[in-house]
Amino acid sequence: MDSLAQAGAGDPSVFSIRTLIVVAGIIVATLIAQKVFQHLLLGHLKRLASRSKTDIDDAVVHAIDRPIGVLIFLVGIHIALSYLRIPEEPINFRRFSQLAILLFVTLDLTWLLIRLTEVFALFLQSVVQKTDSSLDDQLVPLIRKSLKVAVAILGFVLIIQNLGYKVTGLLAGLGIGGLALALAAQSTLANVFGSITILLDRPFAVGDLIKGEGFFGFVEEVGLRSTRIRQLFRTRVTVPNSVLANLTLENWSLLDSRRADFTVGVTYETTASRMEEAVRAIRDILEAREDINKETIQVRFTEFGESSLNIKVIFLTPTIDYGTFLMLQEEVNLAIMRALERLGLSIAFPTRTVYLRAQEPK
Repeated sequence: MDSLAQAGAGDPSVFSIRTLIVVAGIIVATLIAQKVFQHLLLGHLKRLASRSKTDIDDAVVHAIDRPIGVLIFLVGIHIALSYLRIPEEPINFRRFSQLAILLFVTLDLTWLLIRLTEVFALFLQSVVQKTDSSLDDQLVPLIRKSLKVAVAILGFVLIIQNLGYKVTGLLAGLGIGGLALALAAQSTLANVFGSITILLDRPFAVGDLIKGEGFFGFVEEVGLRSTRIRQLFRTRVTVPNSVLANLTLENWSLLDSRRADFTVGVTYETTASRMEEAVRAIRDILEAREDINKETIQVRFTEFGESSLNIKVIFLTPTIDYGTFLMLQEEVNLAIMRALERLGLSIAFPTRTVYLRAQEPK
């Protein structure tokens, strides 16, 4: 007890009342500085950011708010602890406290960088929205995720180094374990390279309707490992990018036109002259429409079917929307039916004629 009293009688010590008062003053000053920063400085920055036309500055102010406040508090605690004469024997509490503060500061700065990564992604998103290419729209989520992973790895490395471990020695010590980890991550790396291939080749973009082996739906998200597709029946399929990069895909969203190909069958009672009139009437119906490409119209009497005389009808329309295309087909079909009715022709249906021959009595 005498030694403890002597320690508090002279130099600043953890046991002296004067030291405790100074430490308490440092903590109070730290809290005041924290409030001044958050309410005065950041409040002023928030008012300035709210007057601008962009949301980037608002996001920056929001991102630095809490991490910087925590950093001010940690700096104040560090100053207070450095003023104290913390015992170093038999346990080095001073070294432990310094290391703890350093680790908390590293975590706080990592947190700040991750929040600023979101701001950078928001800035990239505002830039790519001004371009016509859809490639950069898909790159922004990948860049955001990659930066977050890089920041997290950097923070982890700094923590390891602050704990006194050499990262190079640690990596070298992994040895066979590192090789096993690389082999285990082979499929992950294949998916990452598959996503890069997809982004460079651009076979589709987010929102496109694509069809491949085992799926048919709209692309919802292209990630680092897989692509998520919402099928027409509203189920979601997750396809690894390494598989998707090697599939033969049909991109229905890149249609430049739709093709109609059907057959009109009339009965065998139709004469040759009536058939010519029917072919001419159908062609006139198609050529009269503005939403049909005139150069692609094909109307021909092509076949003597089993129960009908068949007229082949083919045309292309620039109408891409499927619902509008179905409406066009309906209008064309009704017009063809009315034209055949005016000509006195009937649309054939499958029939079979059976001839019975009476057997002569013996």
